[in-house]
Amino acid sequence: MPTLTDDAIERLLRETFAAHESLADPDRARRLAEAPQMPQRKRRWTPALVAASAVAAAAVGATIWGGGHPTGSSLGRPTSTGPTSTIMSEREKAQAALEEKRARELAAQAASRANTAAAQTEVLRLVSLAPRVPGAREVPARKGGDDLFTYYAGQVSADQWYAVDASAAATMRYLRAHPPAGLTLQAENLIENDFPAGRLVSLRYAAAPTSAFTTPLLDLSVLRPPSGPTLYRVQAATSWRESNPVSEYLDGVTAMSYEIIRPLETDPGTSHTVTRGNLTDPVAITTVTRALENLAAQPRFFGHCPNRGESQDLFTFTRPGEPAVTVVARLGCPEVVSVTPGPGAQEFDLADPHTLDRVWSTIVTR
Repeated sequence: MPTLTDDAIERLLRETFAAHESLADPDRARRLAEAPQMPQRKRRWTPALVAASAVAAAAVGATIWGGGHPTGSSLGRPTSTGPTSTIMSEREKAQAALEEKRARELAAQAASRANTAAAQTEVLRLVSLAPRVPGAREVPARKGGDDLFTYYAGQVSADQWYAVDASAAATMRYLRAHPPAGLTLQAENLIENDFPAGRLVSLRYAAAPTSAFTTPLLDLSVLRPPSGPTLYRVQAATSWRESNPVSEYLDGVTAMSYEIIRPLETDPGTSHTVTRGNLTDPVAITTVTRALENLAAQPRFFGHCPNRGESQDLFTFTRPGEPAVTVVARLGCPEVVSVTPGPGAQEFDLADPHTLDRVWSTIVTR
């Protein structure tokens, strides 16, 4: 028997229903029911008739089933939103998280490169601002003297040495009388040095920090050799910043605890006042988190700070299902905001703890 397609079965059924449509007439059905019953002959079911009946039954069944189910290539295929869909959804979420993490890493790398370039441009600019003593001539860099340090990781520097026939005192007087434009005098030092000359006198100036680099320093140093011309050195240094990553750790914060430590004026080295509390007000929490996000990143500090009992603000941010984030605003030396994203996580630093403290003081009166 030939295989019937869906179209052939549908055509067969339509022809069958059309041929016997009159049987559906109610009056005709009543007359047939009331008519005398004729003796029935025993019908022999030939193989051909059996096959035809089977085809018709199958066709009817297929039509009835197909009426409420999709046809075509999806016929008989169950659609599921169960475990398979859930697995795919989880895989998609994991892939999206990986892509987001990679995008953040690429953005941070690009920011680091841009900030490094900005820091290098800044130190060259400061060197160019240094006053030029009349008659000074450029000479190769020398060993000796105190190098200029920012005491932060990521430092970049530039310097230039000059020789001048004037005395060291006259050279220093000229440098003092011609400060570099736009810079602030930070210190004047008279320092012993390892250069075989006796003493080094220096003037240190500072420029404004930016989100790309820390406070740039310009140092003008005069050296008095035992013989030959007077030497003076122009040196600038700063440290480039990485991007501030704190925002990725403060999403969804629902509570914040605080601990405010202040040394007593009568005994600042050993005695402190400690104020503790908790906040769940979303407006107050958002105010603090936004202040943290607006701070510039701070390179790691490598200098030495004695323990002088400085003030500090300690905050712990709680996120459902995530590690707690700890933030310590150190208001003494070094002035830095230290952030730990969770137990055992790598700590990173932000600049300007006093700004964070001022924002915090508007929320809670201490």
